[in-house]
Amino acid sequence: MSTNRHPWQPQLIYDKARFGPLAAAMPFISMGMTVLGAGMSFIGSQNQAAAQQQAGQIAMQNAQMRQQAMEAQAKQQESEAAQNRAAANDEAAKGQRAMIEAKRKGRLMAGRAQAVMAASGAAVDDSMTTAGLLAEGEYAGDVAMFEGDQRARSFRNAANVNDYQAAGSRYGGAGALWQGQQTKNAYDFAASNISPGCVCRPRA
Repeated sequence: MSTNRHPWQPQLIYDKARFGPLAAAMPFISMGMTVLGAGMSFIGSQNQAAAQQQAGQIAMQNAQMRQQAMEAQAKQQESEAAQNRAAANDEAAKGQRAMIEAKRKGRLMAGRAQAVMAASGAAVDDSMTTAGLLAEGEYAGDVAMFEGDQRARSFRNAANVNDYQAAGSRYGGAGALWQGQQTKNAYDFAASNISPGCVCRPRA
C-alpha cells in the first residue's frame, strides 16, 4: 500500500489507517497519564510538606516540655533558697540568744562570787575572781555569736547557690524554647519549599 505522507505530517496521524481508534485515542491517553503523574506528584509533595510540619510541631512541643521542666526546677531551687535564708536567720538568732545567755551567766556567776566574798569580808572591787568570771562570760558569748554567724553564713551561701542555679535553669529553659522555635521554623520553611501552596509561615 503506497502512501504520500508529507514529511512533517505526524506519524500518529499517518498510522490511523493501520491502528484505527487506538491511534486516535493515544493523545488523550498520553494526556491522562501526564495529569495522573502530576496529581501523584502533588499528593507526594503535600505528604512530604505535612511530614515536615509535623516534625516541626513535635520539636516545638518537646521544647515547650523542656522549658516547663526547667521552670519547675527553677521554682524548686528558689524554694530551697528561701529555706536556706530562713535557716540562716534562725541560726543568727540562735547565736545571738546564746551570746546573751552566756554573758548573763557570766554576770550571774560574778555577782554570786561578789556576794560570797562580801560575806567573807574580802575586797570585792579588785577581785580577780569576779573579773575572771565576767571575762569568761563575755568570751563564751562572743564564741556563741561567732558560731551562729558562721552557721548563718553557710546557709546564706547555699541560698546564693540556689539562686544561681534557678537563674541557670530558667536560662536553659528559654534556650530550649528558642531552639525549638528555630527548629520548627526550619521545618516550616522546608515544607513551604516542598509545597508552594502550603500555609507555613516561619515565626521570627
